[in-house]
Amino acid sequence: MTTPVRFTAPRVAPRSGHRVLRSLLAAALVASASLTQAVCLNQSSGSGQSLVKGSAVFMPLTAGITTSTTPAPDETFNWIAPAPLTFTGNGSQTLSETLPWVVSGPTMSVDSLQGVYIPPSAPTGTVSVSVSTTSCPTSVMNYTINVGDLLNPTTTKLAGDSQALPPGSPSAFLELGLTHTDPGGGPTVLGAVNVPVFFTTNSLSIASLDPLVPLGNLKVYTDGAGIARIPFFVDPAAPVGSNFTIDAVAPGYPPQTFNATVIAATPMMTIVSGNAQSGEAGTTSAPLIVETMLSGTPSNVPVTFDVVDGDATFDENGGTSYTSFVNGNRQQAHIRYGDIIGSIRVTANAPGYPGVQFILNSTPRGAVVVTSGDGQVLEPGATSNPVVVVAQNSDGSLDVGRTIEFSVVAGDAVITESGTTSYTSFDTIENGLHTISLTAGTTPGPIVVAATSAGFVDGSISATIQSGAPLEPIQIVAGDGQSATIGSVLPQALKVHVPVPLGTVGPNVTFTVTSGGARFVDNTLATITVPLDAASDAAVLLQFGNVIGNVGVLASAPGYQPVQFSLSALAPGGSGISLTPASTPTTGTTGFDSAPLIVLLSDGGNAVSGATVTWQVVTGDASVNQSSTTTNASGRAQTTLRFGAEPGAVVVRATHAPSQGNAPVSTDFNLSVGDPTLEIVSGDLQSGPVGTALDHPIVFRLRYADGNGIGGQPLSFIIDGDATVLNPTVTTDATGSAGVQLQFGATAGHVGIDAMALSGRVKVLASAVSFVPSLTILSGNNQTATAGTALPQPLVVKLSGPAAAMAMAKGLGGLTVTWQVSCGNGSLASATTTTDLAGESRNQLTLGTSPGCNTVQASIAGIGGVSFSATGTVPSTSVLEILSGNGQNLLPAVESAPLRVRLRSPGGEPVAGLTIRFAADRSGVQLSHDEVTTAADGTASTTARMGLPSTFKVIASVRDVPAIATVEFTLNVGIANTPGLTPPQERLAEIIDTACPALAALSNPTPRQLDLLQRCSELVVNARNHPGEVRDALGNLLARKGDAQNAAALAAANSQLNNLKARFSALRSGSRGFDLAGLNVMTGSGALPLSLLPSAIALAVGEEPPAEVGDAFSRWGFFATGTIGRGERDPDTLDPGFKYDSYDLTAGVDYRMNDSWILGGALGFNRNTTDMPGDTGGMDASGWTASGYASWFNGASWYADAVLSYGHNSYDLDRQIRYSVDGLAGGRTLIDQVASASPGGDRQALSLSLGRDFSKNAWTFGPYLRAAYSKLDFDAYTETMSRPDGPGAGFALSVDGRTLKSLQGVVGGKFSYAVSTSWGVLVPNAQLEWVKEFEDDPDLLVTRFAFDPNQTPILIESDRIDTDYVNLGLGLSGVFASGRSAYVYYEHVAGQDRMSSDSLAIGVRIEF
Repeated sequence: MTTPVRFTAPRVAPRSGHRVLRSLLAAALVASASLTQAVCLNQSSGSGQSLVKGSAVFMPLTAGITTSTTPAPDETFNWIAPAPLTFTGNGSQTLSETLPWVVSGPTMSVDSLQGVYIPPSAPTGTVSVSVSTTSCPTSVMNYTINVGDLLNPTTTKLAGDSQALPPGSPSAFLELGLTHTDPGGGPTVLGAVNVPVFFTTNSLSIASLDPLVPLGNLKVYTDGAGIARIPFFVDPAAPVGSNFTIDAVAPGYPPQTFNATVIAATPMMTIVSGNAQSGEAGTTSAPLIVETMLSGTPSNVPVTFDVVDGDATFDENGGTSYTSFVNGNRQQAHIRYGDIIGSIRVTANAPGYPGVQFILNSTPRGAVVVTSGDGQVLEPGATSNPVVVVAQNSDGSLDVGRTIEFSVVAGDAVITESGTTSYTSFDTIENGLHTISLTAGTTPGPIVVAATSAGFVDGSISATIQSGAPLEPIQIVAGDGQSATIGSVLPQALKVHVPVPLGTVGPNVTFTVTSGGARFVDNTLATITVPLDAASDAAVLLQFGNVIGNVGVLASAPGYQPVQFSLSALAPGGSGISLTPASTPTTGTTGFDSAPLIVLLSDGGNAVSGATVTWQVVTGDASVNQSSTTTNASGRAQTTLRFGAEPGAVVVRATHAPSQGNAPVSTDFNLSVGDPTLEIVSGDLQSGPVGTALDHPIVFRLRYADGNGIGGQPLSFIIDGDATVLNPTVTTDATGSAGVQLQFGATAGHVGIDAMALSGRVKVLASAVSFVPSLTILSGNNQTATAGTALPQPLVVKLSGPAAAMAMAKGLGGLTVTWQVSCGNGSLASATTTTDLAGESRNQLTLGTSPGCNTVQASIAGIGGVSFSATGTVPSTSVLEILSGNGQNLLPAVESAPLRVRLRSPGGEPVAGLTIRFAADRSGVQLSHDEVTTAADGTASTTARMGLPSTFKVIASVRDVPAIATVEFTLNVGIANTPGLTPPQERLAEIIDTACPALAALSNPTPRQLDLLQRCSELVVNARNHPGEVRDALGNLLARKGDAQNAAALAAANSQLNNLKARFSALRSGSRGFDLAGLNVMTGSGALPLSLLPSAIALAVGEEPPAEVGDAFSRWGFFATGTIGRGERDPDTLDPGFKYDSYDLTAGVDYRMNDSWILGGALGFNRNTTDMPGDTGGMDASGWTASGYASWFNGASWYADAVLSYGHNSYDLDRQIRYSVDGLAGGRTLIDQVASASPGGDRQALSLSLGRDFSKNAWTFGPYLRAAYSKLDFDAYTETMSRPDGPGAGFALSVDGRTLKSLQGVVGGKFSYAVSTSWGVLVPNAQLEWVKEFEDDPDLLVTRFAFDPNQTPILIESDRIDTDYVNLGLGLSGVFASGRSAYVYYEHVAGQDRMSSDSLAIGVRIEF
């Protein structure tokens, strides 16, 4: 069932009512703030509206909150409307709006305003719209809307159809009227209020609905009268002759179509009135009016008037240029004539229109007249009688208070009053009379004095200085003694003859009016100069002025005595008494005095002075100010009238009653009296934004009935509308004009200015319209420039208003635009600017040094604001640099120190606000921040962590400026970074760090590889929390058998060489046959490895007994030598040290080639047992050596030895691996393995010796040199594990083959002394050697985990070999009977690092 609703024509409620309601509620809340805390919706308006389908609510639905608490920064309103109603804001049934709180004193408030549209399909009856807030969703406000049926909808094109417009022009308004009948069923026709009407143009290339941008459709709501108005704008490029349409559609109403045509634009300007005027100097012209048309259609454009020639100014502004721009297509101006007499040319021009010009003429307001004292003849040095001059107006009256300039322009004279040739006379007593005297000089001849006053015809005074010899006079030929009425031209010319000598040319003759009022016809001046004719005559015509009485004219010529004409100016009326008007006022103004009414009383043409004239008003509303007056010396009498309030005809009669019984004479003045007028000169119908002043003042003019201005009158104003008069106290100037400046208030709309004058007797109404303009961005938005530089284009905003308001041509200037930087640290050229006449205002932004966001807000109070955006870019030459954090070594899963970068400009300044992007070069790296914005100092940082061992990079780049070079942080993660590792442990850890990721990447690992992966993973996991256990494990894994192998191999080589060295000593001492050396024992007390001491285990022997006597001996010799040795190297931080025992046996045979040469060969065997400390492993070595040797000696002095050896060793190696760590799955993992291998190796050696023995008596000294070279080769091998399936089986090592070399140089000497006894000879001896090692580079043991897929080598470096050390030896040998001998020898090695070695050799030799 439909509920009927009674409707009346709705009115749009002003927002001010809502503001009042809101203020009252806020005040109430403040008063009760101590009792309640408002946090939910507590204000509303707009409910209960009644409207028909197809329209929108005429008052917005408002929901608000006012509170004294401190809520969240923003509040979200959630609106819901039932279908098919929609919100005008988004066209949907739901709408959410988030708004900030507004602080006002102790309270905070926020409100949301929404419009609702009821489509024609909506049901009738009451519908409800609801709203709640996000912060208080349970508090819901409901708004009821009463919906009535849309009955009898109609549309009517009210105005604007079938327009013909030229390109680029705005249209008249399209007006569409919408009506419907009373929704309750009554017959009343109502205007359809707030109905959306959609206007659409069918050709956007021809016409747009917006003057600034192409707009093809626009929605407009009908006003309170049901009318939708909109203009359109023809495109400047629209083709002439095009037809187009604009459709108007309102849902639920019949559509309408407006038609229009594009026509050619023909601008034209024509003069309406005001051309060819004439006016006296100082007066104001009638208006100069022009009309502008565009293709026959009135056009409203500003017209500029300019005075281009002549003396004049514009009455409107006092200048020589004035622009008129009032509503309509007619513009006008007034000129005030200047004092320079002559033609005046005024042009009128408008942009795009042909100009026109006015020609006007300025006429004198009167003449300067000499009334007495003219034409005097002076003796040299004499002073003239007074000369009286007046300024006579054109109506015959004297212009009192005027200034006259006197100047001697010819002749030898000065003006007595100044003593110079010039003088300014001021009419201080205001009687109109100016009196001067002349003082003659000594040069005879005529004197001419010019008398001038601005706006008046110049006058002239003549005089003559008489010479010692009398001058010949000029002769009057005709015209003297004439009489005529004032104002008439004398019937006969004034003619003179100059008696010049025959055959000569005479001078020009100057005629000067010396008294009375008159002017010459030919130049309208009071003086004229004419040449002589052939008869030496000169003649001029004279016209009397309006002054009755005698008129004198002086004719003068240089070198001749002047002559005076005496003439009479008679009053009209002949020879009897007459009273005639001397002024002709024709108009008057109610409430004001008239212009003077002047009469002239004459008798027989002569002025009658001292006579009484009476005045009376015959008809009309006026009174005589002086009813009885007396004629002056010129026969004139005058009075004025005071006009009453009634306009109309006024007749005033002047009467003179003569004496002696003559009949009275009289004359009448007929005047037309009208009311004064107040008119608008300019500035009417202006429009502008609210809050601004009008661009131009509204100029009013108060005029008398005759059109002249009334000055000195105050104007008052009554304002209807929201506006203020800025200069409320104004007074009309001399032209009757006064301008008022208007300031619009905050409320838009029509403003009436009721101007009044003369206590309200006259008034006129001016109009203005204020509107709320829109502020838009004209240009300069979305620019990009380098940070810290000025934008290339200014930021420009533009005000625009309704097209109708804009058509009234009010500029949009004078509004203050406030600018504020809201994002970025840029700077503006000015905090405030002012809009120009086009409504535009501009500012210049210099971007902040931080790149990225730069936002500027431009706003005008009461209107709104816009937001400019700009982007600051960083120069591609900026530098991104690393400050700290590069090259860090981290344990797995440990966060790094900050990786810190800085971005700076090419000039070094920090760049803030730019995003730095951090990215790792591989997966698994965790960064604390991927993107960081640079701080004020240009820095940004992140941290990194990695769970698996790896060397990775973190690349830092500037996200938005890819041209800036990136920087890279390199970080190493692994157990090699465990604190406290020795260098060998660190190198081993590095191998594990690389093996772990490689093993984890295998797709099909072997069981040993899985074991190795699990073991290295355990070390990785424990490195962070149990670094000590990791260090122990790494120490157990090290392969330390290299030094032991070196020691065993070198010991075997050196033992064989030392055994052969003893044989050489025996051979040089003459030994032959079988030689069996005893046991040689060698012990070492130092920690130096035997591999570094190739001679440390050498068994040095003492001096052989002296050679046996006799030369019969066997050439063959056999020997055998054995050595038992023991050595030890002390541990240090890198090397655990070791102990060893060695056994060597050498046997050989040699052949003595002669007394100097011996050749031989030997075979040796060796065995070595080495033990590592702490049961961590051991080594057994055994081998053989084959040697060849030669010895040369020369008696008991020089000798040389050489040995070449080759051998082979076999090694049995054991390595104990034992440690425990936390397991991956919990618990402990125990590793207990023995790694074994049995490699072999070859060795080669070469020794060369050279020496000489010196003997004297029992003493012997023998220096010598020796060079020894050894090369030891070790075979590669791979370990086998004691528990192949147990934990740690993957730790088996593969060891590369290697070669050890030694090259020594020895410089030595030995001393001996032979002591003979009865039982034999004893020889004590001492030996000193300096040893230089040339192959001192440390040996490198290259190993790798056998199951490491990378096969990364583990490099274990032995100690560097000592390069220099000393061998010290002491011995004792004895030779006994039967060829037996024995010796004992002790040797000490000194100067080796960490090594001290001692050896003892004992031998017995038996020859057979």
